[in-house]
Amino acid sequence: GMVLDYSPEAIEGRIFFDVPRNVRSDEIRALLEPFGPIIEFSIKSTFDGGRVAFAKLQSNDAADEAVYLLNPAILGSGLVRVRRAVYWARSR
Repeated sequence: GMVLDYSPEAIEGRIFFDVPRNVRSDEIRALLEPFGPIIEFSIKSTFDGGRVAFAKLQSNDAADEAVYLLNPAILGSGLVRVRRAVYWARSR
């Protein structure tokens, strides 16, 4: 099962955003690279057929900067809103 972790350590540097159709993962990584090393990166499908990108940057400062400068961001043919994660889902 999954557990939701709200601790400051769990959410440090973490951001997420919806991914428009036909956008490749390397395009998303290129969007995030100016903000420093990408510690973790994944794309998950949602129940309604959408996709959400999750990334962990190296610090809260890096994540805050990404949110500030990429909100909204142009990705493929759509606009995305980059947000800070307030919790993190992880396996038990």
